[in-house]
Amino acid sequence: MSEQREFMKRTDLLVILVLAGIFLGGWLRMRSRGSDTDAENYAVMSVGDQIVEVWPLAEHHNDLTIDLSSYGFPGKAEFHDGAVRVIDVDCPDKVCESMGYVKNEMEAVVCLPNRMSIIIYTPEEYHNLVGD
Repeated sequence: MSEQREFMKRTDLLVILVLAGIFLGGWLRMRSRGSDTDAENYAVMSVGDQIVEVWPLAEHHNDLTIDLSSYGFPGKAEFHDGAVRVIDVDCPDKVCESMGYVKNEMEAVVCLPNRMSIIIYTPEEYHNLVGD
């Protein structure tokens, strides 16, 4: 038993490199997912458990601000370059404002005190959601 084991054999290193490559490939795929179709995504606004408005992001590329008080949310939605964020919100912590712009699949802006969310859906997910 005088034989010492090397700290890391070649096969150990090969396994680590393969796993790192798989992880990196998956991470890159997740980061780029939806980036080719950002302009086609839908921003779906819900207050409580009701969908109150849907905006195709492709139609809101220019700077546009919409007052959301008519939907029961004390704030505004601001659209810029195919993305949306909430601004001028009347709630104590303003966490939803700090979430910034969202445009990629399943990104969301959520305001818990006002029970409001804006979630980004791909066209396929949106049609599944509304049943078209």
